[in-house]
Amino acid sequence: MHLIGNSVLALLDHPARLRALRADPAELSAALTKFARHAGPALPAIRRFPPEGVEIGGVRVPAGESVLLSLASADRGPRRFDAPDTLDPGRDATGQLAFGRGTHHCRGAAPGRMRTELALAALIRRFTGLRHDAAAAGPRRRRSLRPGGLISLPAAW
Repeated sequence: MHLIGNSVLALLDHPARLRALRADPAELSAALTKFARHAGPALPAIRRFPPEGVEIGGVRVPAGESVLLSLASADRGPRRFDAPDTLDPGRDATGQLAFGRGTHHCRGAAPGRMRTELALAALIRRFTGLRHDAAAAGPRRRRSLRPGGLISLPAAW
């Protein structure tokens, strides 16, 4: 739902990546997987109720208690991704969970990726000087435990 805005912010935060995509727009499709992993729209939260007591990160969770699992933390796990907080264009992002997995895979993933790719391609092509607006306040995010997106993203070109 918020992949376009989050991807634009990732590009503005990483101007070298924006220049690289402008130079080779064919790389945009592959870059979307990295954007989704780095700043995906689905931050938390999958609620689960363990059928028996379990220990998670050193904390004992009794059977039947509510646990929120964060997809964002899974995609930022240092055991899975080296330097997980870095947007690395060369990274293998296979296995990222930004769109869920299995029966919990987002039904809108394919059209969402397509819309995002079309929007970013047009933005990169039309606004060659795209950058953060230094005169404006920074981006503002929604405050929510559900999909995280931007309320505003001041930009200039």
